[in-house]
Amino acid sequence: MVEPGQEASRPSTHAICSPQGKSTALKTAFLARGKTLEVDFFKGALQKNRGSTPAQTAATGEMASTTRSEK
Repeated sequence: MVEPGQEASRPSTHAICSPQGKSTALKTAFLARGKTLEVDFFKGALQKNRGSTPAQTAATGEMASTTRSEK
């Protein structure tokens, strides 16, 4: 993992030119893209979840989804 302010180490050009190097580079790029999409998905879900508090739904006139307890 690269810390803020540091540069990521890059493999040499020779290592990428080999078939195994290309495969490894593609796998790494694919996994990094997948993680980025996963993080974006969960950020969006969290923002939607935080935006649906009962106080905010009451302000919009929508019914809050609560159940009544029996007495």
